[in-house]
Amino acid sequence: MSSGENAGASGAARVVGEAILSSIRLSLWLPVAFGAGIAMYFALPVELPLVVGVVAVAGTALLALTARSTVAGPLLVLCSGAAAGFLAGQLRTHQVDAPILEKRLGPVTVEGRVIRWEEEQQGFGRLILGALTVERLGKEHTPARVRLIVRTGGDKPWPGDRVRLRAILEPPPTPSFPGDFDFARKLYFERIGALGFAISPVQRISGDAGAGAAAKIESLRALI
Repeated sequence: MSSGENAGASGAARVVGEAILSSIRLSLWLPVAFGAGIAMYFALPVELPLVVGVVAVAGTALLALTARSTVAGPLLVLCSGAAAGFLAGQLRTHQVDAPILEKRLGPVTVEGRVIRWEEEQQGFGRLILGALTVERLGKEHTPARVRLIVRTGGDKPWPGDRVRLRAILEPPPTPSFPGDFDFARKLYFERIGALGFAISPVQRISGDAGAGAAAKIESLRALI
């Protein structure tokens, strides 16, 4: 092989090596871009339509494919990753969206299926109910879940049980001052639209025959 051929082969190998190295670097930065897109979504003061995220992902992905062999190609790939993170945040928000109680309500009768029961000290426990029926609340205004403080001593609730009790409900609290922890946002993503406390013992209506797999797993967790 001549010296020219050796130089050509060496140059081609170097180009391939640089392309592989660039691809590795890009794959390391993609999760960062994705996380930045999620952070950008949660930093917005208003909720944008879902179509904004879809268009951003499609547009940046198309530009990245068109310019993949140019200097701007890697940057556009990262922009596409950030747009995907933004869209993921929007989709998660739409997935958990559920009614939130607007004002104090009660005493009312609350009936629901036990999602979680955590027994605490001093004779109290914390109960999360789903599949709710709430007195004086229409179905379109009923939260997906409520979290209640319950005095222990009645029927012990197990995940999957259908129970009934009397309670006073309140909306999730808003931050006390700018920059304070947004407790309501945390509850929103847990689909908890109301907090409250029981003023009657827990009455067990039925067992976990109609409960889903998640409730049965939670029941096993409580036993452990």
